[in-house]
Amino acid sequence: MPHHCGGGITSVDLFSDTVPLFTACGATPGMRIATTLRNAVDIRDQVYADLTHYEDCAALLAGSTDAMSAIPRCFHESIATSSLFDVDRHARHLKRTHHLLRQAHVAEKMLAFGAEVRQA
Repeated sequence: MPHHCGGGITSVDLFSDTVPLFTACGATPGMRIATTLRNAVDIRDQVYADLTHYEDCAALLAGSTDAMSAIPRCFHESIATSSLFDVDRHARHLKRTHHLLRQAHVAEKMLAFGAEVRQA
C-alpha cells in the first residue's frame, strides 16, 4: 500500500537516499518539488498525471520484486549522467557569477567615481 506524503522536504530526503519516489503532477509546492527532482534526473516514468494513476502504478510495482529492485539501479544511472549533482559544474557557475558580480561592482564604483570627479 503506497504511503502519501506532502512531497516537499520528504521528497528531497527520499531522493537523496535513493528511496523510490513516485509523484503525481499537481498544484501544491510539494508535488512540484517532487516532479522537478524527477525531471531533473530524467526519470519521468515515476511522475504520474493524477493520483489514481499514481496509486495504480505504485500498487503494481509493490507486487513486483524485479521492478522494485530495478528502481535504485535506474536511479543511480540517471544521477551519474545528470547535471543536478554535478558539483564541479555548479562550482564553475558560482565562480563565474561571482566574477561577473565583482566586475559589475567595480564598474559601478568607477562610474560613481567619474561622476564625482566631473562634479568637482
